[in-house]
Amino acid sequence: MNQLQRVSITKLTVGCYVERVSKQLGDVRVVQTGWVRNQKSIDDLKKKGVIEVIIDQSKEMQSNKVAAAPAKIEQPPIKTKQLSFANEFDQALQTYNQLEKAMQDIEQRVISFQPINIWQLELLIHAILESTKRNPSCLLCITKIKTIPDSIIGHSMRVAILLAATHHLVTKKQENIISLILCALLHDLGKYKLAGQLQKQDHLLNSYLKIQRHKYCQSTLQILSNSGGAPEDTVLLCQYQLVNLQNEPKSAIELAQHLHPMLELFMICDTFDSLSSGFEGEKSISSKACYQYLIKKSPLQFNNTLIKRVIKQLGMYPAGFLVQLESGKLGYIKGFKDNNTSTPLIHCFYNVKSKLYINIHEVILSAELSDDKIEANVLASQFGLDLTSHLSSL
Repeated sequence: MNQLQRVSITKLTVGCYVERVSKQLGDVRVVQTGWVRNQKSIDDLKKKGVIEVIIDQSKEMQSNKVAAAPAKIEQPPIKTKQLSFANEFDQALQTYNQLEKAMQDIEQRVISFQPINIWQLELLIHAILESTKRNPSCLLCITKIKTIPDSIIGHSMRVAILLAATHHLVTKKQENIISLILCALLHDLGKYKLAGQLQKQDHLLNSYLKIQRHKYCQSTLQILSNSGGAPEDTVLLCQYQLVNLQNEPKSAIELAQHLHPMLELFMICDTFDSLSSGFEGEKSISSKACYQYLIKKSPLQFNNTLIKRVIKQLGMYPAGFLVQLESGKLGYIKGFKDNNTSTPLIHCFYNVKSKLYINIHEVILSAELSDDKIEANVLASQFGLDLTSHLSSL
């Protein structure tokens, strides 16, 4: 009896015997045969771009020969050193550029019907999380300003960074955090193949076009499968999109119960960015209006308590958002004094009343001390400004 079986890299477990590599990324052939003795062996295969192997089920390793994981010694968590916006800027910008390049590569591979490198994204997520630990606002600010509002890559990246900044509200488990942020980066994979007329929100399409558009969810799951698979919770989050769009309430409820808090946070961040960035034909609205929309749709669509916690974490005007002050000054939210979102730090560079650039300076708004206030959340396009040219560590 044939004991050979194809297994995606995410399903490969310690104790299996790898007969050969059956699918990989890149042109350099990976030759690998032998026992999988520990998790490091699996990680090494992922690093080499292996996404599928053939295992020999007749050669399953005996449990006493599997390399035992070293006993974990409980140690106090290492506290990440907090950095100022200026000191974190270069590292955050490098992480942003690496992520953008990886996402552009994924887009091209999807369009070319090639498997994607999920492992590369997992590695980048660690860099994202470290950056947000060092400075909660810097990477968020860079991503909001540099990404294209109505683009799949831009939307995916913004949602990922929003989740990186808020994940602790629902989970502290590393594997859950990775799955959650991966979902943000991967949940719209199938949309890269959609015709332009289908890259719009459902309410902007007729019944026939809606059905055609919804095929992107199945396409996303197929791409993940062909690429060796993603973490289970990432796949489940993507599956939820499919059953929800296909109006399968029973399946949607079952998935929602399994994913509960992670799904709730994902939906909040995904919807928040779609509305505030004008993604897929939506009219861009202010961050305040986004929060009001989310609260209005709770508790049926969103968790009201979690929305309030997200607002407290991100601020009424999150980092990277452009605001106009009552004085006429224009600037973007650069961060918050002492990480207190009630005291935003605004990088001012323009005056809308005089329509002139002004000397760059920072304004800290405090309800008690400031004689200026935020009048509105605005778009750079309203004033013909290129906000990316004003993004700096200064």
